[in-house]
Amino acid sequence: MLFGPSLLRWRVGGAIEAPDALFLAFGLFWLLSALSQPIAVFLSAANALRFQLAAVLLLRAGSVALKLLLSRRLGMVGVAWGRVGAELLLLLPYALYLPSLIARLRRRSAMA
Repeated sequence: MLFGPSLLRWRVGGAIEAPDALFLAFGLFWLLSALSQPIAVFLSAANALRFQLAAVLLLRAGSVALKLLLSRRLGMVGVAWGRVGAELLLLLPYALYLPSLIARLRRRSAMA
């Protein structure tokens, strides 16, 4: 995110210019992905596959819808921001589901 503009200029010699908002969107996407991916691994280990499938379907549908909507308004930057929005959309069900899953796993562990 910080070095992207400089690296792009170095690589293509100024033939392509990308707006700073694009690099910001990519940076935020990777930050949010760094939050959601460990949760996905935990859900897989906890055998919460149905929930995980539903969450991924929400992510995909939200991603396509937001990318289409925002690309019409913002161009290529809108596609990147659509993915950021979809990643945020994914974190909401995770935040709602994880406490009950952890409580259920603790009860199961206490009974064993």
